[in-house]
Amino acid sequence: MGKDNPLRYYLAEQRIAVGSLTANLATSPQEGISGSVGLSDLRVDTLRINAAQLNISTERTAIARGDSMSLALFGTVMKSHFREQEGFTINTDLRTSLQGGHLDVSYQDERGQTVHAAEASGSWSGEAYQLHFLGDRLRIASNDYAINPDNLLSLRKRDNFLLGSLKLTGEKRGEFSLQGTEDTPGVQDILLSISNLHLEDYRSLGLPDVGGIFFGDVHYQRKGDLSQQPTISGDLSISDLRYEDKKLGHFTSSLFYEPRSGDSHYITGEIGYNGQPAMSIDGIYYPREKVSPLKGTLTLTSFPLELANPFLAENSTTLAGTADGSIRLSGKLTEPLLSGQMHLNKGMLNLNAYGTHLALDSIPVRMEGSDIFFDHYALRPSGDPKKAIYIDGSIRKSTTPQATASLRITSDELTLLDEPRPTRDDQLLYGKIIASTRMVATGPLTSLRVRGSVNVLSGTNCTYVMREDPLTASQQTDQLVQFIDFSDTLFTKKVEVAPTSLGGLDVNLTINVDPSVRIGADLTAGGTDYVHAQGGGTLHFTYPPYGEMSMTGRYEMSGGGELSYTLPVVGNKRFSIDPTSTLTWTGPISNPYLNFSAVNKVKATVSSSSENSQRVNFNVSILIKDYVSKMNLSFGISAPENLSVQNSISTMTKEEQSKQAIALMATGMYLAGGSGAGNLDLNSALTSLLQSQINKTAGKLLQGTDLNLGVDHYDGSSGEAARTDFTYSFSRRFYNDRIRIIVGGKVQSGAGVTNQGQTFLDNVSLQYQLDKSGEQYLSLYHKLVTDNVLEGEFSETGVGYVIRRKMSSLLDLFRRKRKKTTTDTTTTLFRQAWKPRLDTLSTQPSLTSDSMPTLRYQAK
Repeated sequence: MGKDNPLRYYLAEQRIAVGSLTANLATSPQEGISGSVGLSDLRVDTLRINAAQLNISTERTAIARGDSMSLALFGTVMKSHFREQEGFTINTDLRTSLQGGHLDVSYQDERGQTVHAAEASGSWSGEAYQLHFLGDRLRIASNDYAINPDNLLSLRKRDNFLLGSLKLTGEKRGEFSLQGTEDTPGVQDILLSISNLHLEDYRSLGLPDVGGIFFGDVHYQRKGDLSQQPTISGDLSISDLRYEDKKLGHFTSSLFYEPRSGDSHYITGEIGYNGQPAMSIDGIYYPREKVSPLKGTLTLTSFPLELANPFLAENSTTLAGTADGSIRLSGKLTEPLLSGQMHLNKGMLNLNAYGTHLALDSIPVRMEGSDIFFDHYALRPSGDPKKAIYIDGSIRKSTTPQATASLRITSDELTLLDEPRPTRDDQLLYGKIIASTRMVATGPLTSLRVRGSVNVLSGTNCTYVMREDPLTASQQTDQLVQFIDFSDTLFTKKVEVAPTSLGGLDVNLTINVDPSVRIGADLTAGGTDYVHAQGGGTLHFTYPPYGEMSMTGRYEMSGGGELSYTLPVVGNKRFSIDPTSTLTWTGPISNPYLNFSAVNKVKATVSSSSENSQRVNFNVSILIKDYVSKMNLSFGISAPENLSVQNSISTMTKEEQSKQAIALMATGMYLAGGSGAGNLDLNSALTSLLQSQINKTAGKLLQGTDLNLGVDHYDGSSGEAARTDFTYSFSRRFYNDRIRIIVGGKVQSGAGVTNQGQTFLDNVSLQYQLDKSGEQYLSLYHKLVTDNVLEGEFSETGVGYVIRRKMSSLLDLFRRKRKKTTTDTTTTLFRQAWKPRLDTLSTQPSLTSDSMPTLRYQAK
């Protein structure tokens, strides 16, 4: 087609590319119109058509009278496989005149197999339009159907009566039947019957991923022409219905529609599920009434909520239970008015991905004039059925675009999650979450305004399971080299990724986390790599209308924690998190500033120039001080108990310290203490590996318990007798993490045992959290002191009191905190049975946008 022509410029503006376009048309008195149009390499977005050809010719037939000319069109479209699009070939042969026509069409897939094929003739002269299928069979979606030889469908022009019959019988399964009769003069009867139709056989026609066996009969009757109202009735059923391989069950339905005297239309329908009635509707429509032309009743009888499950997100959220109720219908078809009530039986909302299961309240949800009222409606978690999330308020004009909400959502010390371990492979959250909530949702549903607070309380100990490790995602090289088809984006605009938006939703929440709350994350699905931290803070979450969610505030890991991570070459190591570590948000919720440090204590032998060696305690630290989007690990090393080694480390650059830290964790040896291979101690390396594997195995067997085992071997090179020290530390929490028991000790073996009378339990501590906020602790302890220079080794037993509090000055330590007093005016509202049209005073919650609900008395 060339590059310099107006047609190509116009197609490029429309994002259409054509490789070549040719046309050849000619006319003559003898042969009429003849010629061809050809096209190749058509590209529209991701659609690719290799070639398309249309041949045009005219034929003359010698007849006694009438039209003797016919137009013949033969077309072919060919497409090859591209990406996920299958190839196909379409052939059509159309011959038409002013009296009738003949069509032969076929569709073949990329393997050359015929998917669709049909041949038919038609005529439109005379008193009716007629259609007749030729041959003894046709093919639809790779299924062959036998055609009745006398098939003929005729649409009479004067009164639009459909007469004749067509019957298709599948060779394997399925049958269609369409019959139009006029048994009584002036009365049109049409019967459509479908039986044994397997829906999965027709997905190539564009049907979604559904399956099941369909049966149906529809009867249409009309007296006179199309200006008269028809009567329609029918029965439909689908057995073993499936959607995306999720079973829905067996459905039956019946429908009856009948006009009455031209002023009203009567309709009734029923839907059954698994052999039981589930829903029915019975109503009359008055088209001449403008105020309320609709009157009817919708009845739910054990309607299963599980029908919504296949359409929820990847089955991570499911519903269970049934719904019952009777709802009166009135108003207009576009904005119906609903009045009545509906209640649930054994209703459950399962948030499977988060391990939360909520029991839905059985009290009625009442409706009056399409206003939905929630009268202290309760959502009770399975882990704490005595408490609930309560919903009070209403949704006004729920069936109109002007629907507005005025809702209050509250909960008090609610155990929202209580699952010690994941029960599903796709579960993202496990542990225990105790929270209190006070939120208000007001305004139009299209621009809902949410204000309030969420308090995560003491006793919370939850873990999030990450499906992708953020520290190793940058090390993946599977997409290091990627091949791109530049022709694929030649005529396509670059797609700008818009931020996720929930429309006009406006959210502003304050999230308070108690200092004693323990939050963790499993960096791998098996839980081998993890991070657990204790701390709290105050965070402010905002989601402006049509904007991006953001957060401000700081989370402080004041209680420390533990990081277990498998580093390349080094293996799995455990680090103690520094209590000064923080997470600070000043904008996007996914990109906080991380001020994090964690220490792994390693004991190694250091050789000096005098050929003497000594055992030194090293602190290997992981340091992160940057935003998450630019997060990069750095390692440090220190020897706080040995001044000479610490001075040597201080002279190293950061790169040298990182190398020494990694080498120390990988081999258990400090390689900077000497030079050459003489500094390598195979015994120390094997001891370090054994200690790492013992702790890793113990962590899998005793999940929920902190257990550390250590092995220190002294070979006597430093002048002391050879011996081996076995150390252990055991920690366990009880009673919503308010009681903690710590047991530790050391056992020595060999000739150099310094204390033959030592006990197996060197350190025992019992700690109790006095308040819910995690600021005051009482502890009983017994410990063995070995580092006192003056008194030597001795045992110490006592009682301790610990207080943790943020203070602007020392005087704040002695000031009492003022308790916040709140008056909950809706905790006892609306539990009485609802009665319509009361003549006495009634109580309703009045919710404002910036305040909590107050009582307002209204007289009806």
